[in-house]
Amino acid sequence: MHIKKITTSLFFLFFSLTIYAGTPADTTATDTTAIDTTTTPAQPAVTPPPRQQTTAPAQAGTDEDIVAGLQKKVVDSSLLYNAVHYPKEFLYSSYLFNTNYKAKIQWFYAISAVILLLILWVGGLKYAKKEGLCKDACFDKEGNPLPAELCPYSYSRCQLFFWTLVILTCYTFFYGATGVLLPLNATAAVLLGFGAMVYGFGKVIDSRQIQQSKGERNQDLGAQNTKPDFIKDILSDDNGVSIHRFQAALFNLIFGVGFIAFFIKAMMNYKYPLADFNEWQFALLGISSTTYLGLKATENDPDNIKDTKAEAGGDGAQDIEPDGSVG
Repeated sequence: MHIKKITTSLFFLFFSLTIYAGTPADTTATDTTAIDTTTTPAQPAVTPPPRQQTTAPAQAGTDEDIVAGLQKKVVDSSLLYNAVHYPKEFLYSSYLFNTNYKAKIQWFYAISAVILLLILWVGGLKYAKKEGLCKDACFDKEGNPLPAELCPYSYSRCQLFFWTLVILTCYTFFYGATGVLLPLNATAAVLLGFGAMVYGFGKVIDSRQIQQSKGERNQDLGAQNTKPDFIKDILSDDNGVSIHRFQAALFNLIFGVGFIAFFIKAMMNYKYPLADFNEWQFALLGISSTTYLGLKATENDPDNIKDTKAEAGGDGAQDIEPDGSVG
């Protein structure tokens, strides 16, 4: 009985192994022959023509063919991408400082740029000095607004004005030299937007402080008693000239000079002229401006103003009139 079961089991095992071992071998052989029959006649007919077609254009390439190929390659790309990677073809095809520049178009662009730059600089500096473009809004002791000529300069407004002046000057000058409206990169957009953001938060802080102590803030007292001093105004807080304002102003000045220097050098070498700042450069500007806003929020504390007035009144101190006399 056991022998019968063992014999039956061995039979089924042998039958299974036969099927498992025999079937793949047959199919493999069949596939191999199929591959051999398909690949053998195809090799001599297909390979020679493509090699001749791919090598011939590479040997016969000219400058015009390369430019045409570039135009086809970037036809679907953005204008900024083209300007950065192919500046000679897209930005400097006509150039004021190149002898091949068309004379009829040259002076039109150049004169237009000069007029725009004069309006930008003369008008901007005039309104920055005599109007409220770069100055704080100040009030007298009765809460009436003071003339802008008497008000001190605002750091946040001056920062926004500085970067606006730098970027628009570069933009306008490039238009006058090439006749091309330069596409702005992310660095220019961030610098303008960041300056606007600092001014916006500073404006919110000023509005809160005006509501709490109108006519008694440091800005108000300065406008009532002294004349505006640009350097001292933007660097001073409650305690006089402060290190964090000095640091923020210095970083902006250095990066502004570097931005202009890069612009000039890039134009001389036919490159995309606007600098591309790195993360650490934005970090320096951001940290310094954030520190400025954080400490600005602590200025003009109403409690400190009340204590100062009480001490001044108890000591018999006298008020100083706007003309500098003691009243």
